[in-house]
Amino acid sequence: MDKVFETICRAYNSLWHFRDYGNTLEIITPVATINNMFVSIFITKRGDDYVATDGGWMDAGLYECEINWNAGVFNKIYAFYIDNLDIIRSESCGRVFYYKKISKLELLPNIVFDMANFINAVVSSSNIQFVSDRIELGFKKEVKGYLIREFGEDRFEYDRPLSDEINVRFSAIERNRGSIKLINFVSGSNSSYYANTLCRSNMNFQMVLPFKERYSLDRAITLLDDRKRSVIDSPQVQTYYNYLLEQRNDYNKVILWSQKDELAQAM
Repeated sequence: MDKVFETICRAYNSLWHFRDYGNTLEIITPVATINNMFVSIFITKRGDDYVATDGGWMDAGLYECEINWNAGVFNKIYAFYIDNLDIIRSESCGRVFYYKKISKLELLPNIVFDMANFINAVVSSSNIQFVSDRIELGFKKEVKGYLIREFGEDRFEYDRPLSDEINVRFSAIERNRGSIKLINFVSGSNSSYYANTLCRSNMNFQMVLPFKERYSLDRAITLLDDRKRSVIDSPQVQTYYNYLLEQRNDYNKVILWSQKDELAQAM
């Protein structure tokens, strides 16, 4: 059994790789996501503390996955790891970083292990798409592609919170000439899921309304997927849809995907 133990240790240890960037050390761990990406952890020293971070890679999309922050199942997994592993979220230079820190060098492997498991859980779970999630992600990709083609690569921020202070995410945000426009994409594979997505969109717009003047919020646009009329015309969806129509004004705009050309006038 000693040979078995030595063989396993030797094989496992050979999977660890390091890159030295001066003040930062990248640890390429043996932890692999379900889309076959090895997790990297970045180690830096800040004063007396050792910091282990994802390097902003998840937010930058370097793990080749699209994270659907609105998916209920994903959010439960994300919240579980954030709370139980005490992962800290911060934003710097327009990118979100996740990290843990420790003052004792001998405990550094612990936070490297926690961070690697956290990244693996987030990336892997984002690749497990249920039917409703796939419908929403498909619509999201289609709309994003349209916005890039029509308005340019850098016109919008996607799946971003309004600010660090107000961590309410929107499908797209335009920050231009001192004003901000918010867009939410609404879709779903059935009436229940569609209604929940529409309700959540309405709630997010309402949550930031008290900050309209402070952040110079110029417009809130709800972009509705109307390709499946049986869903959008269902009584369950119509309750929220009618409420949305009643709220329309110069600030609140409602646009159907089949009439997406109206976006140019609303921007």
